[in-house]
This record gives sequence, structure tokens and C-alpha cells, in this order.
Amino acid sequence: MNYQRYAKLFLIISFGFALLITSVQCGKTDVSDGPVFLIQNPQLLVKNIASNYIMVPRFASDAETVIFNGRLDGDLWDCIYTIPARGGEYQKILEDTENLLFPSFSSDQTKIIYSKGLARQITLYDIETEQKSALPIFGNSPILLPDNATVLYTGVIDANLKLYHIPSHQSGNITESFVSANFSPALLTDMRTLRWIEKLKNGQHRIFQTSLDTLKTQAIHTIIEPIAAITSSPGGRWLLANQPNGALIGVNPADSLTARVEVHSDTGKTSAPLISQPDWASSGNKLLYASVPRDKFSTRNPFFKRGYYVADLIIAELKWEKIDDRDIFRALPPQQLDLFPVSEIRQTAEKALPAELNNPPKIVSDPPDTVFQGDFYIYRVQSVEIDLFDVLEYRLLSGPAAAEMLPKSGILYWAPSDTGNYEFILTVSDEKGARDVQSFVVNVLANPDWSQKDFTYPKKPLVKGEYIAGLAFKDPNNDGLLSAGEEAQILIDLKTRSTEMDSVKLQLITTTRSGEIEMENEIIFEHCSTDKWSRKIIPIKGLAGLRNRPIVIRGILQNDTGIDILPASLVISAHNPNPPQY
Repeated sequence: MNYQRYAKLFLIISFGFALLITSVQCGKTDVSDGPVFLIQNPQLLVKNIASNYIMVPRFASDAETVIFNGRLDGDLWDCIYTIPARGGEYQKILEDTENLLFPSFSSDQTKIIYSKGLARQITLYDIETEQKSALPIFGNSPILLPDNATVLYTGVIDANLKLYHIPSHQSGNITESFVSANFSPALLTDMRTLRWIEKLKNGQHRIFQTSLDTLKTQAIHTIIEPIAAITSSPGGRWLLANQPNGALIGVNPADSLTARVEVHSDTGKTSAPLISQPDWASSGNKLLYASVPRDKFSTRNPFFKRGYYVADLIIAELKWEKIDDRDIFRALPPQQLDLFPVSEIRQTAEKALPAELNNPPKIVSDPPDTVFQGDFYIYRVQSVEIDLFDVLEYRLLSGPAAAEMLPKSGILYWAPSDTGNYEFILTVSDEKGARDVQSFVVNVLANPDWSQKDFTYPKKPLVKGEYIAGLAFKDPNNDGLLSAGEEAQILIDLKTRSTEMDSVKLQLITTTRSGEIEMENEIIFEHCSTDKWSRKIIPIKGLAGLRNRPIVIRGILQNDTGIDILPASLVISAHNPNPPQY
């Protein structure tokens, strides 16, 4: 009896255990049962494209032509090329000594817009007239909207999405964030809905969406892993998110679904290349991307690290499983938008010959408000002038009889003999008569009894920026002037405060026009340390078109962590006995 009882108990326990295992297995979710995108039959369009920073391929609106940047077949400078999507010979469209980045066609394929140089100046190229127009905006990933007059881009300094209207010079912000970076804008086929990536300081990435006519934004998906770019299906239902490690993830923001992405070679085997900057064709069944073999860069996608890289341009068929075709091809009819409406008065004014605009100078410095009796009072007035080529003059309108103002340098000096309060009124004006006025009161104090007072050192100013820099001008005759035909040198010293850095690129910016000077604009510091100055000597030559005015030289620094302003500037006085006539 005991044997039968134990056998029956054993059978009951075994049966219950089997039911438990079955229920657990049934409750598991098999990732292979979810939606999947299949990248099949990848075809090589162009091989061995060199790039200093990033290579970004894009389809034209009809998905029949591909545009991309880089260098091919021994080209010494950056170029922009096009090639048929079905394959064939590529065509060189543009070439420049500075980096050419993020090229894309206008919707009617009559214009090309791109970013140029370290400063990322956005430039518009007319294909028919072959005319280039440098716009007064600086950023990445520019998109020319269907009106061929409005530019959408990511600002290079604040990483916010912006709009700029070329005819009216009006601008607007889509995002106004101080704690996040907004990039990789993707415009849907309705030409109204915009999606982009927001990167927060905590490393979290979110995908945002807005309508350009209302600018009401909302977060539609949050991704824990970092993402570097997105591209959208023609219907806008699905996105492909590109990770920095070269992988792709399918995202359906409406249902918070994700789909894995597999790459199948022409032999049918699954491969794992590194994919960068994918672009989904408007036809829905093609994908364009830059790629390198995974065995060459096994842990890091080279397109998101500064340096010199060679990659291939690939086009592949895109298919899907367990995804409704309507979610891919759902029609989004294009809509006309008037983002910068212009009144009839403004339209009439634009037809007439516009008057030359003149911006007044602005005093930005604050004067010392006290001085001791018998000491020298010195105040150097600092002003800014948007019109860089205007000549400024400083004048003292009212003040003590012994005070004097230097008209060219803006230095006010005075040796007060009596105590009391003294009022000053001074002005700065440009050659067209526009001016700014500053008035202030200086309190002259009696000489203190230094034997009874303790001297207190002033507080040190807060340190700002990672770099320490110095600029100096060295000319052969030591007169401090750059003359027409003279060859001189600019000495640039650079070091860091806390972190050693490699491959720091410096873009020099001057206030000169074309034909005034000859100077190298891009310099690379191979290594910057905290305990040793790194020096570069840059030749500069005055040309026949040199004008008699100060030349201001500033700079922008770029490294792995981002962009910074060079914490030094240089002013060189130019001299030309036979200046050009404008």
C-alpha cells in the first residue's frame, strides 16, 4: 500500500512539474517572432571613398540619383559627387579646399545645399547657373524646403534646429534647448512633419516630432542606447535608427514597437557590416548607406570619430516581415507651407533697389567709476560693429578740461588734481554717422593712508574654457604693419588646462576680403598638453588688394568633444600705398 501511494504521489508531482515547464515556455517571447527588416542584395555603388569627418549619402527626391561627399581617385580636396541609383559612372559636381559635408538636393533637384569648412557655413549651389551662394548661417545637416527659399538646419554652436528664409533674411527656432543637442532632422514626404534626435546630458536619446506650420513638438519614442542618425519610411510609420556601433534598429513610434534589422549578402548569408547615415528611398524598397567591413573596425564605427577613413557606398533592397505594407507605403500628400509670409508692402520694397543698410556701433565696456587723486585714470572704450569694414572714431563730448580721448584707439586718460565727482560723455561713430553715446560719473578719492590699510588682492576671475592660447604677429622689418607684397608670420601657441588632446583643428577667421591676404586657414595641432605650449608658425602675405585698415584674426577650435572659440585674437594694421578703389 505504501508503494502504491508513493508511486501515485510521484506521478502527480511529475505531471504538475511538466505543466509548469510548459506554461513558462509558452509565456516566453521569442524575438524571432517579432517584426524584422531585411537588407538584401547589397550592391557596391562606389568603392574607397575617403573622408576627413563623415560621409553622408542621400537620395534625390525621385530616388533615381544619389549625392554624396568625399574624395575619390586621388582627389586632393573634398568634393560633392552624384551617381545614378542603378549604378554607373559618378560625376563630380563641386570641389573645394575646405571640408564639404551633408550635401542634399532640393525637392525639384535644381539646387544642392551643403555645409562648408570647420565653421560649417551653409552654402547653396544652383546646378543650372553653377553659382554658389554662401548663406550667413552655420550648421549641420541642412535641408532646403520645397519653396527653395527656406533652409532647415542644426545650429553649429547651440545644437538647436533652426529655420532661415533666404529672400527676407528672417530666421526662427524650432527648438530652444540649453541642456540637450538636437540633430539628424528627417523631413517626411508630406514636407510638413519633421522628426529628429534629442540627446540629453544623461546620455538618454529621444525621438521628437513637430509640424512645421504649428511648431508643436512632442517626444514620440525614447531609446536607452545612443543613436547617431534616423531615416524614415515614405509613409512615416517606421524609422530606422542608426547606432554609433554601426547597427540599425527599426522603430514604430506610434505603437512603441521595435524591429530587428538583418543584413543578407547576395549569397544569402547573414553579414554584419558597419552601417552609417542610412537613407530610406521614397520608393520604400531601397536603402542607401556608407559601410565598412566589421572585421576592419570591430568595436567602433569610424564615421563618428575624427580622422581619415575610407568607406564604400552601398545600395540594397529593403524588405520586411510581419509588418503591414501600408505602414511603409501609406501616402502622405505634400502640403504647401508659408513659414515666412511676406506682406505686399515688403514685396514692393524688395522689387525696388534696396538701400544700403548701416548698423550703428555699440559700446559694450563699463568704465572704472573711481580713481585716487593724482593717479592716472585710463579707460579703453570697447565697442562692437556688425559692419566689419566700418572705420570707428571716438570723441569726448563732455568732461574735465584735462581729460583727453584718442580718436582711433578709444583710450580716455586723465590725471585728476582735485577730489569730487566728474561727469563724462563720450561717443563712438562710424564713417556714415551712426553712433552710440555713453555717459558716466567718476568719483575722485583722496589719497589713502597706505600705512593704516591692509592691501587685499582682488579675486581671480573664473577660468572659462579648456584652452589657453596666444597669437603674435612677426614681420621682417618689425614695424608692426602688414604691407602689400610683404611676407610675414603669425605665431600661434596653444595648450590645454586639464586634459591632453590629439588632432585639434583650428579654423582661422579674418575680416579681410578676397584678394587682400594669402594665409592658410586650417591648422591641425597634432598634440596639445597641459604643461607644454604647442606652436604653429603660419605664413601670411599682403596682396595687391590689401586695404588700409585693421585686420582682425580669430579662430574656432574643434576636437573629439566639440567646438570651442580660440581664447585669443590678433589685430594687424594693414598698409598699402596704392589701395584698391571700391
